[in-house]
Amino acid sequence: HVHRPLFVTLGKKDGIVRVWNYVSRRCEIRWETQDKKDLPISGALHPFGFFLVLTFGEKLRFFYVLAKGLKLHSEFSIR
Repeated sequence: HVHRPLFVTLGKKDGIVRVWNYVSRRCEIRWETQDKKDLPISGALHPFGFFLVLTFGEKLRFFYVLAKGLKLHSEFSIR
């Protein structure tokens, strides 16, 4: 299995999602939602580093973690 040395952080005030490489200690991806009223609340990165789920006030979004950014895979309402 291919394992990418990544972890994710979310800015509490600005909602910016950052994907970090813990080996190189660099931010590899910076992502922010277009809707500033619905910021991400939490996030979880798959152990292999290829998938990310973000929770918002009323939805879950699943993303592919690509080399240069995040690509939305699917979105689900949770209300």
